[in-house]
Amino acid sequence: MTTIVLTLVYAVLLAYCARSVLFVLSGTARNYIEWSQGLGGFLYLVAVITHHLTPAAEFNWVIGSVGFALVVLPDVLHWIAPRLYQRLTERC
Repeated sequence: MTTIVLTLVYAVLLAYCARSVLFVLSGTARNYIEWSQGLGGFLYLVAVITHHLTPAAEFNWVIGSVGFALVVLPDVLHWIAPRLYQRLTERC
């Protein structure tokens, strides 16, 4: 049962990353937060793909960690530093 739940969480995270990348590629990213999430989503997806191609490569963890941090950082800033979050949501 836990394997199914973890697989679903993993699939949702990959879909969210793909959505963020599509915002950047389509030119609809309006602020720094959307750019950060798009770049982070791209890095995370690259890490997942390269992990499946070369599972022993150590750089997958680094790329995946940086990508995940960029995707999650705006939500963390929303709670920890609301003024910084507000400045990052202004139009570029």
